[in-house]
Amino acid sequence: MTKTSTGPGPGHPSPTRYRWGGVLLVLAALYFVGEALAAAGWQGRPYAWTSDAISLFGVPEVQDWTPQPAFSSRHLLMNLTFIGTGLRLAVAAVLLAPFAPRRGRRTVVTLALVNGLGLVVVGCFPTGMVPLRGALHGLGAVAVFYGGTLLLIAASINLWRARRGLALLAGGLAALAVIGLVGMLVVPPLFGITERMSVYAPLVWQAVAGVVLLGAGQRARPMATSR
Repeated sequence: MTKTSTGPGPGHPSPTRYRWGGVLLVLAALYFVGEALAAAGWQGRPYAWTSDAISLFGVPEVQDWTPQPAFSSRHLLMNLTFIGTGLRLAVAAVLLAPFAPRRGRRTVVTLALVNGLGLVVVGCFPTGMVPLRGALHGLGAVAVFYGGTLLLIAASINLWRARRGLALLAGGLAALAVIGLVGMLVVPPLFGITERMSVYAPLVWQAVAGVVLLGAGQRARPMATSR
């Protein structure tokens, strides 16, 4: 008797790989939980959601550069949230790469890795009063802001034929992220809002994309051969 294989054929990525990639995308939502919990540990002067940076939640020292000092008692949680979010995105991108349309695939994966690496750097080197640490944090933040925005643009183009709904969502969120980038530069008093527009947009898209991909199941496998 001839044994029949039920697994993926040669050249076809594993369904398990697809499922884990989708799960990791959905887990982007955990970032918001981490930031909310870190915010709950803020002490001292009131945190200004309109103007204060997210990174202040990760500063390990007392922030005494304002008239009323402040301290983030859960700075470790915030920094681990940054690191975990970046690693999660990087692994998800590698797992799901074979399922994406070939055209533009490398660009999407590269930008996802840039965005993920930026988050890891931001978490490993909190902003604050140490000059070198602050400089490295700034480099990581640039990778987060611009890498995430460009990732949305690239994903919108890459998925246009295979997943029109996700492509449109990526495009819309990319526009929101661009507005956030411009706002950070031209409206400093609203930095807390505009920064979050840029940071949150890729995370929202990832979570929604994960839900869609998991719901679609292996119907997504033909995406790997789409042009």
